[in-house]
Amino acid sequence: MVSLNPLATSEFKVDRVLVFDQPSWSPLYVKRTFSLAHALEAEMIAPDARVMYFELNGTVFVFQTLHLAFHHVVQGDFNGQPWMVSFCVVCNAGAAFNPLVNGMVYHFAGNAMYNAMTLLVDDETKSFWNHLTGECLHGTLKGAQLEGYGVLSPATAKEALETYPDAQLIFSQLNKRELIEAEADYRFAISEPKDAVLSDMLIKTLDAREDTRLPRLDMGLGVWTGETARYYPYTRLNVHNNALIDVIDGRRLVVYVDPVNANPGAFYTDAYRATWRGTDLNLGTGDMYRGGLLHTATGADAPERPKQMFVRWYAFAFTFPGCDIFAG
Repeated sequence: MVSLNPLATSEFKVDRVLVFDQPSWSPLYVKRTFSLAHALEAEMIAPDARVMYFELNGTVFVFQTLHLAFHHVVQGDFNGQPWMVSFCVVCNAGAAFNPLVNGMVYHFAGNAMYNAMTLLVDDETKSFWNHLTGECLHGTLKGAQLEGYGVLSPATAKEALETYPDAQLIFSQLNKRELIEAEADYRFAISEPKDAVLSDMLIKTLDAREDTRLPRLDMGLGVWTGETARYYPYTRLNVHNNALIDVIDGRRLVVYVDPVNANPGAFYTDAYRATWRGTDLNLGTGDMYRGGLLHTATGADAPERPKQMFVRWYAFAFTFPGCDIFAG
């Protein structure tokens, strides 16, 4: 059974933790959200702005990726339901959680690194938490587990609105210095493997049992189910004309690279082939995928997707030791 537990085969070593005692950024605590539709109309956010989103109790929350890159952690409350999201600019992945621990809301910051990934630290006990699994790895609360709301999915603001018309925007503002810093960090998050290099400080945080089947900073789509975790290298998707059909746990899966935003993604299908025609992904069944929606004879809706994240190889391999690699 696959579980989202990166340290299942490796003991946590606190001496490998890199802690930033005085980071120039801080977590963002938000009090309200804005209709994404109204925010776009009011030019609070550009249509082509890169965003990330997750869904909670039927409501989709949208975050400006640059602001996530700066704050690392954003935390808030919606209709009495607390939430917290984290994002790592090194591994290019993030997740959402319920920050309740033993009935109390805890407050988190992403001011540490472990295995070259953001490590969450709570204000209340200074315990260390895995930023993708929500597991407390060290400290007073060791063994505690945050309830997961899912990983963050990438899109543009326009695409998010088209797919989720009632989406809520988490709006914030960065000053000039903060924006410059966020842009520099985010450039690393999306840089090609040949252009990205981990610092010596980050390399020292890596487990010696790192999976070296692929280059450490390779980019790709990681997909996991209850039984299987599989990594699709971005370059191998390119070789397949940015669309392929795979089978995972007995179900066919379309794995693709969107021609508009260059983000990879995957959804379940009954189709046996998938071919891009401009910005339309033709499935050969009469169905067509475009801009986050699956268009069928009965209308358009968001397709059923497995759990997935656009991430660097080393991070996915640490999260799912021994995972599959799509071979083509």
